[in-house]
Amino acid sequence: LPDLVIESVELHHEAFNLEAPLQHVTLTGIADALTYEAKIGDGGNGHPRRIDAQDLARGNIDQKTKDQAVADMVKNQDRFSALLNAAG
Repeated sequence: LPDLVIESVELHHEAFNLEAPLQHVTLTGIADALTYEAKIGDGGNGHPRRIDAQDLARGNIDQKTKDQAVADMVKNQDRFSALLNAAG
């Protein structure tokens, strides 16, 4: 899996840091939306909004990369579920 995706998921599930760099905050939001879109993890605590073009631009991520990340997450759902449970 791309390092960007793994780092994003790990950042999303760490305690929030008010001094986190903007890129990490952006990646955290994108990771939240990606895991929801890929139907991975517990959706019981609310649903993030969809990723829009502005979100992708802030993260310097194009639509093709985002779509591939979702596909990779779906394909590797067991690995991501284990990662989410470990970070839980």
